[in-house]
Amino acid sequence: MSSVEPDDHALADACDEFVRHAMRAGVRLRGHHNQNFVLPLTEELARHVECEVGTPVTVRIRRPEALPVVVRTWPREGEVLDAVGRVLPHEVPRCLAAGREASIHSYVDGVPLSAPHRTRTARPCTAMSSRR
Repeated sequence: MSSVEPDDHALADACDEFVRHAMRAGVRLRGHHNQNFVLPLTEELARHVECEVGTPVTVRIRRPEALPVVVRTWPREGEVLDAVGRVLPHEVPRCLAAGREASIHSYVDGVPLSAPHRTRTARPCTAMSSRR
């Protein structure tokens, strides 16, 4: 995870507490690289991430045995999500906070990228590059 700046200790503490809460009370989703939990934002964390209390979020806890999937040029998953969110036609999760051991993302209902996409038609790369 990203390093914690001195001014970010309150956020990091709130994230850590929320992660513990997610592990107890969240809905567990299967993930190859992460343990994922979906649950509504608590009042404490909502203040830190400037979202409404009760907004559904995903807590992602990296599985220590999983190989890294984000290449070194993108050290933080949130940066990757920001980049692809600018070119994809549908909603992409945003990284709301990165704690010491986990990250917290906005929840977007849908199919994970790892799932087979039988109903979607692949677009040629030229279509994506022309949208920049």
